[in-house]
Amino acid sequence: MTRGPRVAKLLPRMHGLWICIFLGSQLLGQPKAALRQVSPHFKVGDTVEVLYKDAWTRTEIRALDHDQYNVEFPDGTTGWMRAGQLRRIQPPKPGLTICAGKVIGKYSSASGFPSIVIQLGKASVQGDDAVECWMGAGKVYLHAPGSRADQDLVMEIKTDGSLDTPLGELRKKTDK
Repeated sequence: MTRGPRVAKLLPRMHGLWICIFLGSQLLGQPKAALRQVSPHFKVGDTVEVLYKDAWTRTEIRALDHDQYNVEFPDGTTGWMRAGQLRRIQPPKPGLTICAGKVIGKYSSASGFPSIVIQLGKASVQGDDAVECWMGAGKVYLHAPGSRADQDLVMEIKTDGSLDTPLGELRKKTDK
């Protein structure tokens, strides 16, 4: 079956139109959060969650190729995922942002215990595995993924830059 030049020019436009109609019909009735996640823009180095073996797992984007993102899975293998299989990490409470800026560094008490190392979006207490680090309203929140927000370790940022914790005051020792 041959198509004339006018039909050949029109088919790609119609194909795109049908895709838009299909996607639009699939998203009607979806919550607003789902609409926001349809076409996320991730970049190399972003920490995201990937749908892996029916569970959302944290990973980092290693490379990208148009609408596909290369990620590392928990078992150490890597794979290419489409945007719909990834999502941004959500803070445990609305209004929080990932730890950054002047809170990044190593903190400890006068005795050296406990010590907390805060990095961009992560923190470790006494060298244990890193947990999420969020901040907002003059406080730092250490959050273990999968736990409830009321289980977070909450520390107040004092005017001198030290952290007021349930275990006492922690002073900044280094910026790294």
